[in-house]
Amino acid sequence: MRIYYEVEGSGRPLVLQHGFASTLDVWREHGYTDALRDDHRLILIDARGCGRSDKPHEIAAYDYGELASDVTAVLDALEIDRSNYLGYSMGGRIGFRLALHAGERVMSFVLGGAAYPVVGTEDRDDEILDFMQATLETSLASDPDDPMPLYLATMEERHGPRSQKMVEQTLSNDARALLAAVCASRGADEPRAAEVLPSIANPVLMVTGSEDPRFGAAAECASLMPTASFLPIPGASHRDVLANPARWTSEVRGFLDESNRS
Repeated sequence: MRIYYEVEGSGRPLVLQHGFASTLDVWREHGYTDALRDDHRLILIDARGCGRSDKPHEIAAYDYGELASDVTAVLDALEIDRSNYLGYSMGGRIGFRLALHAGERVMSFVLGGAAYPVVGTEDRDDEILDFMQATLETSLASDPDDPMPLYLATMEERHGPRSQKMVEQTLSNDARALLAAVCASRGADEPRAAEVLPSIANPVLMVTGSEDPRFGAAAECASLMPTASFLPIPGASHRDVLANPARWTSEVRGFLDESNRS
């Protein structure tokens, strides 16, 4: 599995892991790299199935354990023993599994717009994943040879127009790979949050918009981790938080400074 990544900035290492159907360019598009590069060596990763990484069509390829292992493989390639980690949405979900299965490789976690299953059925009932899966299935049924334009049009109808750069990112994706990734996340059979999250000893900052459907589960997850804190963003939706880094990057910098001194 070939995983594409880029490195920029200097200082303490910080992995940036994007959300579903996105690419590492989203961090530049919204200004995160400008906000964080002076103090951190940023490691931007295209998750498998996205961007310039390989895009298998098999559902099993997108097991969260595999996605987490891609992060540690990049750290190995860069000869980095331990890094900080910032993941949003799918990137946050990957972060939970990284904390559970390779926590010794990470100094601290910032997990945005994401939750680990509390009652065990959240991923199967997640309305964001519902919409994405339905949109991908409809797009593939309508135009099997070129489904991404319809996917893009449906996403823009729901969320508003995207920048030219984001349009290019979306159209570069492989609908079958994205659908396999959605199906994998919805079919995962994992222990519930109360069984595993209390074992996470890394410093964790969780950030979620108050209008995000995952807000309640994210707050519950934060309460289960002994070293976690929870930062709500009032009035913000799932997409609002990602698109407005000024609302939370100062808290992220403070958290990273404090946790790396510990």
